[in-house]
Amino acid sequence: MWSLGLVAGLLPLLSTASPLPPTDVEARNNNGHHYKIDPKCPAGTTPGFEVYTARYDVPAKEFYAKVGSFFDEVWYIGLPPNATHGADNTVGSIREIDFAGTILHEQLIKSIHKPALLELEWHLVNGPINVTGAVADDPPDEKILFGSYTEDLRVESICEGTATFITFTGRYCFDKPGPAYKVFDVAHSASIEAVAEDLNATLLEGNGTCPS
Repeated sequence: MWSLGLVAGLLPLLSTASPLPPTDVEARNNNGHHYKIDPKCPAGTTPGFEVYTARYDVPAKEFYAKVGSFFDEVWYIGLPPNATHGADNTVGSIREIDFAGTILHEQLIKSIHKPALLELEWHLVNGPINVTGAVADDPPDEKILFGSYTEDLRVESICEGTATFITFTGRYCFDKPGPAYKVFDVAHSASIEAVAEDLNATLLEGNGTCPS
């Protein structure tokens, strides 16, 4: 699903440009129609959502170490950002990512780092924008209009610190609901499952039982 491209030569670049102050981000989120956590869709797009959840038998701090940096998303799309603006994990910071050959600008709008909770939330700030080849099993020349989207990653400690509960949510406004759901469903499940495999973590049954 993700277009990984060539990693060589794509080291993150720290820009000298300053991000919007948190107060400006809040004002824009309140007034700009597609900058809200639950975005109002631009013309020509349809709202949708996707939610991925999982429980694993390793402490949450092990997942924090893998997914806790807004500027390090190799675990997610397989590439570092093309450029970053501002300080990592700071509200208002922006990362520029190469998604299937299209550069998307994502801005951090929530950042929580606590012993029992990691939460990062970001949204698209250069939409609406057309993306070609976003879904691997769809025609390679198919265009999808990314009107806006917000992603929310929550990693929580459960079972007295012995296990992890993950929720990865996408709220989006695309012109093609079917492919839109695939984009987030595949991205969220594949990325978290790959991190779990790297941690040698086992998926827990959803019956409320903690690791013994």
